[in-house]
Amino acid sequence: MPLSLLEAMNYGNCCLLSDIPECAEVVEDKVVTFKKSDVNDLKDKEAVLFITSTAGQGEFPGNAKDFYDSLSKIEDSSFLKGVNCSVFGLGDHGYVYFNKAAKDLSAKLTSLGASFLTPLTLGDDRDEEKYETQYYEWLPLLYEALHCKQVVHNDPPKSNYSATILKSNDGKIKPFKPLRSHLLPLKETKRLTPAGYDRDIRHFEIDLSGSKIKYNVGDTLGIYPQNPPEEVDRLLKELGLNGDDVVKITKSEAIRRTFLPSQTTIRSLFTEVLDIFGRPTRRFYSLLSRLVTDSKEKELLESTMTKEGTTLLKEFMTETVTYADILRRFPSAKPSLDLLLEMIPIMKPRYYSIASSPLLNPSSIQLCIVGVDWTTPKGVERHGQCTSYLRRLTAGNNTEIRAVVAPGTMRMPERSETPVIMAGLGTGIAPFKAITENRVALARQGNTVGNTILFYGCRYKKEFVYGDLWSQYQKEGVLTHVIPAFSREQSYKIYVQDRIRENARLVCDALVKDGGYFYYCGLAGRAPAQIRQGLIDALKKEEGMSEDKADAYLTQMEKDGRYNLECW
Repeated sequence: MPLSLLEAMNYGNCCLLSDIPECAEVVEDKVVTFKKSDVNDLKDKEAVLFITSTAGQGEFPGNAKDFYDSLSKIEDSSFLKGVNCSVFGLGDHGYVYFNKAAKDLSAKLTSLGASFLTPLTLGDDRDEEKYETQYYEWLPLLYEALHCKQVVHNDPPKSNYSATILKSNDGKIKPFKPLRSHLLPLKETKRLTPAGYDRDIRHFEIDLSGSKIKYNVGDTLGIYPQNPPEEVDRLLKELGLNGDDVVKITKSEAIRRTFLPSQTTIRSLFTEVLDIFGRPTRRFYSLLSRLVTDSKEKELLESTMTKEGTTLLKEFMTETVTYADILRRFPSAKPSLDLLLEMIPIMKPRYYSIASSPLLNPSSIQLCIVGVDWTTPKGVERHGQCTSYLRRLTAGNNTEIRAVVAPGTMRMPERSETPVIMAGLGTGIAPFKAITENRVALARQGNTVGNTILFYGCRYKKEFVYGDLWSQYQKEGVLTHVIPAFSREQSYKIYVQDRIRENARLVCDALVKDGGYFYYCGLAGRAPAQIRQGLIDALKKEEGMSEDKADAYLTQMEKDGRYNLECW
């Protein structure tokens, strides 16, 4: 069956099977292409797959917008009769417009008479395997609908990398520094919660004085973690590798660019570069199944790629097994260093909201981070990769971290007189410390600053961090209201949405009367929707709006950039 695929990623990259040259050249003659943005060309295809993300405030990615706009103008309900479609969405349920583009596209295709090979499937970046969780549920259904057998590869995988152990060090080894990252001194680290308390919240300050780095309020800092040295040495011993050996890495011409160092020690490779203690992807299980020599191991690994093996895979996910764990569980695989470079992803930065203002702290970046620790159902203690790395560091003593500044998602008001309401849960307080301190700096310069209102949600008073700072900024008249919500401090639960309802007049004056901005930062899940409902209830009570009108008002705030969410 001729098959077309329209893929629009949130990075603004290609529509993969349109006839855009850079896309068509990649897939060569292995697929059917269609004319870019030409909806009429779709009518000649028997099956079309759409994979789309959602951009901005529920919009289509830039490269798919023209296509959808053209499709939207068609009113003929039989326009796509005879065309078989499947739509897969890429989204994040922490945002109000979760997979809106995919939902809108599916609805439009339905209205034009298209048939569907599979139900609409919505990938979620917050699932255990991110979008792959739903992708591997969707794929078998697609194969079945297309009357195709899923391709199974049994031949040994090939690597696009070559690792050569050098007999001598030629002096070319340099500290690994990922693209666009900087080596920055760790100036200060201190614990904000009491010692022994179950939530280890810490303040970090990173020195920028020797760099040219600039940042803005609302930006994030991406930190590249390092694997625990003792765990690395243990794994190298198990793999039969000498950590002190120097390895030269070359790549095949099939790879246009690589983020691997050209020369390093094996210990540095496994400590700084490879995410060997990260969570394996299904691709890893698939590749490893082609390497095992033990028949039982092979059968078990191959089962993880089937619908029937979902239970086993979920067990792996629940136990948060790592690449290293799986290599130990399937010892007959014995991948070479070349193949490990192919199979193990490189270390990616972990992003944290910057908790300082460049106006107040131009030569440093501050962070507020909670340690991530948990116990699996089988009783195994696990720790967040980056937070455990940061906790191992000691400020000063030439301690440096690899980091990169990246823009955040929050939009700031153009005028300092504009009121802001900030709702932070736990360490979601970080960007609001930055916003408040930016306003403090502006006020100290003689600028008029609008009402600055902070709702702060946490479990107990012990987690109410930066209390002295909040008091100081209140005394300066900048932070006008600090309204905590301690959910477990008393016999009954109090949440941020409850405090919003209690202060409905204050909230409505800021958002409606004075055209203020609202910000939420914290966990995804139910919290954003519950806080939104608190705002709706406040609008109903004080502004006399109906439920629908209040919801529409907040939606318009989102479109205008006045309603901002940062969830994880």
